[in-house]
Amino acid sequence: MTNPLLAPVAPNTLPAFDAIQPEHAEPAIDGVLTDNRAAL
Repeated sequence: MTNPLLAPVAPNTLPAFDAIQPEHAEPAIDGVLTDNRAAL
């Protein structure tokens, strides 16, 4: 299973909202938090 919230998108485009499922949210948020914490 691929997570459309974690897939790279071209600039000025949106993720595939029709493919997003509720179970995709937590891993995507965890990934963003991890990346931002590493940047601090």
